[in-house]
Amino acid sequence: MTTYTFRVHRNGVEPLDWVAEDLDQASQRLPQGTYTTLRTFGQRNVLRLDAHLDRLERSAALLGHPIRLDRPRLRRALAEVLKRCRFPEARLRITVALEDGSPRSRSECYISVERFQPPDEALYQRGVRVITMLISRADPRAKSTRFIAPSRTLKASLPQSIYEVLMTTGDGRILEGFSSNFFAVLEGRLITAGEGVLEGITRGMVLELAPEVLPVELRAPRLQEIPAFEEAFITSSSRGIVPVVVINEQVIGNGRPGPVTAELRRRYEEQVRREAVPLA
Repeated sequence: MTTYTFRVHRNGVEPLDWVAEDLDQASQRLPQGTYTTLRTFGQRNVLRLDAHLDRLERSAALLGHPIRLDRPRLRRALAEVLKRCRFPEARLRITVALEDGSPRSRSECYISVERFQPPDEALYQRGVRVITMLISRADPRAKSTRFIAPSRTLKASLPQSIYEVLMTTGDGRILEGFSSNFFAVLEGRLITAGEGVLEGITRGMVLELAPEVLPVELRAPRLQEIPAFEEAFITSSSRGIVPVVVINEQVIGNGRPGPVTAELRRRYEEQVRREAVPLA
């Protein structure tokens, strides 16, 4: 896969003179800062762009560099990048480089883009295997590029059968994945951490949709509860809702994606069809 990166400037975008293998590698070549990743639905439809930009601004403030994004310019830049690349569908990453040591932080924006390859439908039909690991972010509420390199290295050291790593605390709480949020169904309730996690865009949509399906409890599931999980799934903007059928060596439920996960995925995809709008 080839990933192209553009610098956003006053008059549009300027391509950088290098390409990367993927978005993470591109991020590692850019200045440190905060970022958000999204995908298109079709060539230029995007979902909840303002929510992504809100999170960028919150993350920058939490990292000590308050910024105000020029949203119309950034929207035009995204549209121009998509027009230049002409991918049927694209995965995009907006990176805001944060300057250290400045009382009034300046910022520079970059857009990295690659062709989006949707996960194989079989993945959603059979579910995925994940593991837990005692690890945490410096500030889980801020999406910092500093977390990309260590998480990428650690993930690469794991067997290919492991789809995601769930981060846990010393007292046994399951927070979120390296690049996803985590949900469990337990005793007929949907449980997910209410604090100490990144506020994922897809996570927010699930929390909006779920109360019509089952009660929601905002608290971190615990490691000792894993054998009792009826279902589990992870969420992200690029993958939507992905069923989890094995955590560590523990089979979840009957080892197949469950009805709650399937219903939430159906409702999520309907919401995407209603909300995804063209950039320009």
